[in-house]
Amino acid sequence: MNLSLKKLLLTASLIFAAYLGYGQNVAYSTDPSGNIVAEDDRGFKKTYKKDAAGYIVVEDERGRYLMTLTKDIFGNDVEEYGNGRKRIYEKDIFGDTNIKDERGITIAAIKKNIFGDYIVTDDEGGRKVYKKDIFGNYTETDAEGKKRVYKKDVFGNTRVEDESGRTIGTYKKDIFGNTPFEAQ
Repeated sequence: MNLSLKKLLLTASLIFAAYLGYGQNVAYSTDPSGNIVAEDDRGFKKTYKKDAAGYIVVEDERGRYLMTLTKDIFGNDVEEYGNGRKRIYEKDIFGDTNIKDERGITIAAIKKNIFGDYIVTDDEGGRKVYKKDIFGNYTETDAEGKKRVYKKDVFGNTRVEDESGRTIGTYKKDIFGNTPFEAQ
């Protein structure tokens, strides 16, 4: 699997898992074929596997096609869904990522400011800022001023805390290298 595609998958998973983690625990594992399997506590599974062309195909627990992760002729990452919809992740000359739909309309943007902070904005006015401190912890601040802190411990686990310091959940690594999200 392409390293930039792995990073993109991991980043997207971490960003969205925190929001989904309130009501479910998500565990990531590898099946005997080497495919990545994401399973929540309600039994829903997504399997990420390579097809014959080398693209990553995402299927649900019944083997139904959900989407394909590919690259276009410009080297941009593309999510192609079964209903003809697409998401294209384009890098501009400043290194910022613009996420566009199949019509070329920007639906979100990921930018890095001069301080090294990541700013994620969407087309509905949502905005999140991710700052990294000297200890390697990330602080997420949304448009309403709510904060979440992602802290790593000595075992490689990542704790997610809200603005009051209460632990929301934890990404724990097990002995098999799987990373389930455990909501508190």
